[in-house]
Amino acid sequence: MKEARQVITSDPCESESGASGSDGKVQCRFCWGTDSSEENPCIVPCNCSGSVGFIHYLCLKNWLQLKMSVKETSELQTLYWKNFECEICKFAYPYLFRVN
Repeated sequence: MKEARQVITSDPCESESGASGSDGKVQCRFCWGTDSSEENPCIVPCNCSGSVGFIHYLCLKNWLQLKMSVKETSELQTLYWKNFECEICKFAYPYLFRVN
């Protein structure tokens, strides 16, 4: 099973796919932000490359929560996703994200 990769580079212009915004830094495909932190790293969770390959962890988490469906009964709550995969490359998102 593939794990998401964290984007780590001393020079943002040297990203592995060359995708960058107008200031030369990699951009999240959801929020277009270029910042990355330990709490919200920019990751590559699928097989997409170029400008659509980078996603902030929290942006992906929020997007997946919007895609989640809930079925509840008095004793049980079931959470499910129709497709737990990238909508572009169809790669199944990992269930585990490790940083460093």
